[in-house]
Amino acid sequence: MENMRKSADGEIYGCGANERSDVMKKLLESEQPTRREAMRLTEDRLKAYPIIKDRLADNEEELAELNEGSTQALKRSANSIVRTSPTGLRLSDDELLDVRKSELRLRVFFDRREVRRVERALELIAEDPYATVIKSFYFGRLKDSIIAQRLCCDRATVYRNRKRLVEIMAHRLYGAFAQGRE
Repeated sequence: MENMRKSADGEIYGCGANERSDVMKKLLESEQPTRREAMRLTEDRLKAYPIIKDRLADNEEELAELNEGSTQALKRSANSIVRTSPTGLRLSDDELLDVRKSELRLRVFFDRREVRRVERALELIAEDPYATVIKSFYFGRLKDSIIAQRLCCDRATVYRNRKRLVEIMAHRLYGAFAQGRE
């Protein structure tokens, strides 16, 4: 598989049709999360969601300041940073401003995309009677026992429903791979 190479359209060279099919199966199996990994990754994304949302707001604010022509934002964020080009030349203030704007636009793009994806997954479970468990546990950082007290139910019920809802969200975030192999 190390000697295989892909063309621009994804065609694998250096092997026959049967070998190509085997290679594609291995690629799909190795690059996609198992069911357990999809659940863990979904939980990680839920834990990171409020932080990413805050960071997105900060980056959008800084980008707006830079787009207004304010170099104060640039000086605040890059006080002691000296950037050089690949040739080793020091960048001018305008070039540094363009680089910083590009970095921020890229961060904003990826953070917005992540926030949208998690919000769509949250919308999927919004009507569930235990949807508050997800927000309380991952965003409020409350323990299952405290959530159970608030909902007047057993801790095991909270745990079971939290896992069930995370699984639903994992299907939204990872598709068929969330139900695949263990």
